[in-house]
Amino acid sequence: MTLFVKIVLVVNRGGSEVTGYILGILGFLCLLGFDLLSKNHKKLSKYLFLVSGIMFLLIGSILIAQSNTRFILPTSIRVLFGVMTILFLLLLVYSVVYEVGKNTYQYHQVPKLITNGTYALSRHPGVLWLFGFYLSLGLALTNQGLLIAAVVFTFANTIYVYVQEKIIFIHIFDHYQKYQQHTPFILPNYRSLKAFINNKKMEEKN
Repeated sequence: MTLFVKIVLVVNRGGSEVTGYILGILGFLCLLGFDLLSKNHKKLSKYLFLVSGIMFLLIGSILIAQSNTRFILPTSIRVLFGVMTILFLLLLVYSVVYEVGKNTYQYHQVPKLITNGTYALSRHPGVLWLFGFYLSLGLALTNQGLLIAAVVFTFANTIYVYVQEKIIFIHIFDHYQKYQQHTPFILPNYRSLKAFINNKKMEEKN
Protein backbone atom coordinates (compact mmCIF):
# COMPACT_ATOMS: atom_id res chain seq x y z
CA MET A 1 0.00 0.00 0.00
CA THR A 2 2.98 2.34 0.55
CA LEU A 3 3.73 2.20 -3.18
CA PHE A 4 0.13 3.16 -4.01
CA VAL A 5 0.28 6.12 -1.60
CA LYS A 6 3.54 7.39 -3.10
CA ILE A 7 2.22 7.15 -6.65
CA VAL A 8 -1.01 8.94 -5.70
CA LEU A 9 0.95 11.76 -4.00
CA VAL A 10 3.20 12.22 -7.01
CA VAL A 11 0.49 12.37 -9.67
CA ASN A 12 -2.03 14.20 -7.49
CA ARG A 13 -0.28 17.50 -8.21
CA GLY A 14 -2.47 17.73 -11.30
CA GLY A 15 -5.67 17.40 -9.27
CA SER A 16 -7.73 14.42 -8.14
CA GLU A 17 -9.39 13.91 -11.55
CA VAL A 18 -6.08 13.88 -13.39
CA THR A 19 -4.74 11.51 -10.75
CA GLY A 20 -7.72 9.22 -11.31
CA TYR A 21 -7.21 9.07 -15.07
CA ILE A 22 -3.49 8.35 -14.70
CA LEU A 23 -4.08 5.64 -12.12
CA GLY A 24 -6.69 4.03 -14.36
CA ILE A 25 -4.25 3.92 -17.28
CA LEU A 26 -1.58 2.47 -14.97
CA GLY A 27 -4.16 -0.13 -14.01
CA PHE A 28 -4.46 -1.34 -17.60
CA LEU A 29 -0.66 -1.52 -17.87
CA CYS A 30 -0.62 -3.73 -14.77
CA LEU A 31 -3.32 -5.96 -16.27
CA LEU A 32 -1.17 -6.34 -19.38
CA GLY A 33 1.68 -7.37 -17.08
CA PHE A 34 -0.64 -9.98 -15.57
CA ASP A 35 -1.35 -11.39 -19.04
CA LEU A 36 2.34 -11.51 -19.98
CA LEU A 37 3.25 -13.29 -16.75
CA SER A 38 0.31 -15.68 -17.17
CA LYS A 39 1.61 -16.53 -20.63
CA ASN A 40 4.96 -17.44 -19.04
CA HIS A 41 3.27 -19.32 -16.15
CA LYS A 42 4.60 -17.00 -13.42
CA LYS A 43 1.99 -17.93 -10.85
CA LEU A 44 2.93 -15.70 -7.92
CA SER A 45 4.11 -12.48 -9.57
CA LYS A 46 1.19 -12.38 -12.02
CA TYR A 47 -1.35 -11.99 -9.22
CA LEU A 48 0.60 -9.04 -7.82
CA PHE A 49 0.07 -7.32 -11.18
CA LEU A 50 -3.58 -8.36 -11.24
CA VAL A 51 -4.28 -6.95 -7.77
CA SER A 52 -2.28 -3.80 -8.58
CA GLY A 53 -4.26 -3.25 -11.77
CA ILE A 54 -7.59 -3.60 -10.01
CA MET A 55 -6.46 -1.34 -7.16
CA PHE A 56 -5.24 1.38 -9.53
CA LEU A 57 -8.57 1.35 -11.38
CA LEU A 58 -10.56 1.35 -8.14
CA ILE A 59 -8.61 4.16 -6.49
CA GLY A 60 -8.59 6.17 -9.71
CA SER A 61 -12.36 5.78 -10.06
CA ILE A 62 -12.93 6.88 -6.47
CA LEU A 63 -10.81 10.00 -6.97
CA ILE A 64 -12.69 10.88 -10.15
CA ALA A 65 -16.06 10.28 -8.49
CA GLN A 66 -15.12 12.76 -5.74
CA SER A 67 -14.70 15.60 -8.23
CA ASN A 68 -17.14 18.51 -8.17
CA THR A 69 -17.89 18.55 -11.90
CA ARG A 70 -21.62 17.94 -11.54
CA PHE A 71 -24.67 18.48 -13.75
CA ILE A 72 -28.43 18.11 -13.27
CA LEU A 73 -30.61 15.15 -14.27
CA PRO A 74 -34.10 14.11 -13.13
CA THR A 75 -34.11 11.60 -10.28
CA SER A 76 -35.96 9.01 -12.38
CA ILE A 77 -33.21 9.13 -15.03
CA ARG A 78 -30.51 8.80 -12.38
CA VAL A 79 -32.24 5.75 -10.89
CA LEU A 80 -32.50 4.17 -14.34
CA PHE A 81 -28.79 4.62 -14.97
CA GLY A 82 -28.07 3.38 -11.46
CA VAL A 83 -29.75 0.10 -12.37
CA MET A 84 -27.83 0.02 -15.65
CA THR A 85 -24.57 0.54 -13.73
CA ILE A 86 -25.24 -2.63 -11.74
CA LEU A 87 -26.22 -4.49 -14.90
CA PHE A 88 -23.02 -3.55 -16.73
CA LEU A 89 -20.92 -4.44 -13.68
CA LEU A 90 -22.54 -7.88 -13.53
CA LEU A 91 -21.93 -8.36 -17.25
CA LEU A 92 -18.29 -7.36 -16.79
CA VAL A 93 -17.78 -9.82 -13.96
CA TYR A 94 -19.60 -12.54 -15.89
CA SER A 95 -17.53 -12.12 -19.06
CA VAL A 96 -14.11 -11.47 -17.54
CA VAL A 97 -14.22 -13.51 -14.33
CA TYR A 98 -16.72 -16.32 -14.92
CA GLU A 99 -16.43 -17.07 -18.64
CA VAL A 100 -12.72 -16.42 -19.12
CA GLY A 101 -11.14 -16.58 -15.69
CA LYS A 102 -12.03 -20.16 -14.89
CA ASN A 103 -11.13 -21.44 -18.37
CA THR A 104 -8.11 -19.49 -19.55
CA TYR A 105 -5.66 -18.86 -16.71
CA GLN A 106 -6.80 -20.52 -13.53
CA TYR A 107 -7.18 -24.23 -14.07
CA HIS A 108 -5.53 -25.06 -17.39
CA GLN A 109 -1.83 -25.48 -18.14
CA VAL A 110 -2.81 -24.93 -21.78
CA PRO A 111 -5.23 -21.94 -21.93
CA LYS A 112 -8.65 -22.64 -23.41
CA LEU A 113 -10.05 -20.25 -26.01
CA ILE A 114 -13.61 -19.16 -25.22
CA THR A 115 -15.72 -18.44 -28.30
CA ASN A 116 -19.26 -18.91 -26.97
CA GLY A 117 -21.40 -16.99 -24.50
CA THR A 118 -20.68 -13.25 -24.60
CA TYR A 119 -17.52 -14.04 -26.56
CA ALA A 120 -19.71 -14.98 -29.51
CA LEU A 121 -20.85 -11.34 -29.59
CA SER A 122 -17.32 -9.94 -29.85
CA ARG A 123 -13.77 -10.92 -29.01
CA HIS A 124 -13.64 -8.36 -26.20
CA PRO A 125 -17.13 -7.80 -24.75
CA GLY A 126 -15.55 -6.57 -21.51
CA VAL A 127 -14.58 -3.35 -23.29
CA LEU A 128 -18.25 -2.67 -23.98
CA TRP A 129 -19.34 -3.54 -20.44
CA LEU A 130 -16.65 -1.32 -18.87
CA PHE A 131 -17.65 1.61 -21.07
CA GLY A 132 -21.31 1.06 -20.18
CA PHE A 133 -20.41 0.86 -16.49
CA TYR A 134 -18.56 4.18 -16.36
CA LEU A 135 -21.07 5.93 -18.62
CA SER A 136 -24.03 4.74 -16.54
CA LEU A 137 -22.24 5.49 -13.26
CA GLY A 138 -21.39 9.00 -14.45
CA LEU A 139 -25.03 9.67 -15.37
CA ALA A 140 -26.34 8.09 -12.15
CA LEU A 141 -24.03 10.26 -10.04
CA THR A 142 -24.29 13.24 -12.44
CA ASN A 143 -20.48 13.33 -12.47
CA GLN A 144 -18.81 14.75 -15.56
CA GLY A 145 -15.45 13.28 -14.55
CA LEU A 146 -16.80 9.74 -14.75
CA LEU A 147 -18.22 10.42 -18.21
CA ILE A 148 -14.74 11.50 -19.30
CA ALA A 149 -13.35 8.38 -17.59
CA ALA A 150 -15.68 6.27 -19.73
CA VAL A 151 -13.93 7.63 -22.82
CA VAL A 152 -10.37 7.67 -21.41
CA PHE A 153 -10.55 4.19 -19.89
CA THR A 154 -12.26 2.73 -22.97
CA PHE A 155 -9.47 4.13 -25.14
CA ALA A 156 -6.85 2.64 -22.80
CA ASN A 157 -8.78 -0.62 -22.63
CA THR A 158 -9.00 -0.83 -26.42
CA ILE A 159 -5.22 -0.42 -26.74
CA TYR A 160 -4.79 -3.03 -24.00
CA VAL A 161 -6.90 -5.68 -25.75
CA TYR A 162 -5.29 -4.84 -29.12
CA VAL A 163 -1.86 -5.53 -27.62
CA GLN A 164 -3.27 -8.70 -26.03
CA GLU A 165 -4.23 -9.98 -29.47
CA LYS A 166 -0.95 -9.04 -31.15
CA ILE A 167 1.55 -10.37 -28.62
CA ILE A 168 -0.34 -12.89 -26.47
CA PHE A 169 -3.53 -14.47 -27.81
CA ILE A 170 -2.23 -15.12 -31.30
CA HIS A 171 0.57 -17.21 -29.75
CA ILE A 172 -1.23 -19.10 -26.98
CA PHE A 173 -4.46 -19.99 -28.83
CA ASP A 174 -4.11 -22.30 -31.83
CA HIS A 175 -7.37 -21.24 -33.46
CA TYR A 176 -7.32 -17.53 -32.64
CA GLN A 177 -6.90 -16.39 -36.25
CA LYS A 178 -10.03 -18.32 -37.21
CA TYR A 179 -11.84 -16.74 -34.25
CA GLN A 180 -10.74 -13.30 -35.48
CA GLN A 181 -12.21 -14.00 -38.91
CA HIS A 182 -15.63 -14.94 -37.57
CA THR A 183 -16.08 -12.65 -34.55
CA PRO A 184 -15.75 -8.82 -34.50
CA PHE A 185 -13.10 -7.10 -32.38
CA ILE A 186 -15.33 -5.14 -29.99
CA LEU A 187 -18.63 -4.02 -31.53
CA PRO A 188 -21.09 -6.88 -32.26
CA ASN A 189 -22.49 -7.19 -35.77
CA TYR A 190 -25.46 -9.03 -37.27
CA ARG A 191 -23.43 -12.21 -37.75
CA SER A 192 -22.14 -12.28 -34.16
CA LEU A 193 -25.58 -11.48 -32.72
CA LYS A 194 -27.01 -14.39 -34.70
CA ALA A 195 -24.22 -16.70 -33.46
CA PHE A 196 -24.86 -15.59 -29.86
CA ILE A 197 -28.60 -16.30 -30.14
CA ASN A 198 -27.99 -19.70 -31.78
CA ASN A 199 -25.54 -20.67 -29.03
CA LYS A 200 -28.10 -19.77 -26.38
CA LYS A 201 -30.76 -21.86 -28.11
CA MET A 202 -28.38 -24.82 -28.24
CA GLU A 203 -27.55 -24.42 -24.52
CA GLU A 204 -31.27 -24.39 -23.66
CA LYS A 205 -31.85 -27.60 -25.65
CA ASN A 206 -29.00 -29.33 -23.86
